[in-house]
Amino acid sequence: GVQCNFLTPVKGATEQKDTRDIGVIIKKGAVIGHFKKEIRMGEVAAFIIFCVENEIPILAYGLPFEGGDFFSLTESQCLVGIGKRTELRPHEIETLLGMKVEVIHHISDHHLDAMFNIISEKLVVAHKGYFAEHGYLEGKEVIELSDEDIWDMSANFLLLEENKVLADSNCKEFNDKLRAKGVSVVEVDVSELKKNGGSIRCMTIDLLRE
Repeated sequence: GVQCNFLTPVKGATEQKDTRDIGVIIKKGAVIGHFKKEIRMGEVAAFIIFCVENEIPILAYGLPFEGGDFFSLTESQCLVGIGKRTELRPHEIETLLGMKVEVIHHISDHHLDAMFNIISEKLVVAHKGYFAEHGYLEGKEVIELSDEDIWDMSANFLLLEENKVLADSNCKEFNDKLRAKGVSVVEVDVSELKKNGGSIRCMTIDLLRE
């Protein structure tokens, strides 16, 4: 039930795999980030063209705000990881998106979705060792991630709907943990694509969620 769109490759841009990092899409439009890593320069061009061709308004461009640090909670509320890739202050994000912002400060070189993900309103996965505060986790059941899970990018699955995820088939032990909690896990082998870091969530960006 998922319709997929594909970005046109940009000549000279050497990565172009982790589409999620390019920015954030909400109902009002798109926020396009600015990569700190030189190897990622040029990738945003394909996304800008896609937005123009599909009449997606561009709300802002060139900000330190990458999509791997963004989780949409409701139409009016989101969760944002503040770290080395996303540096905007919470009130700046609220003004930009017109949404109430929950914040998790983290100490990883990666995005928040390398050590955290949401399965439902009450069930999440997390490695608390990377969190500067745990307020968002209060009242939620947490499936703990190990250091090996971080290395395997086990948390970087794509939430298809509540309690249903698309995950890497090579994260077998962790996927079994999800199933033990009643989560439906659809598996696909992305072992080759993970070799430069980033798994299924990193490789996708939501255009529209029903």
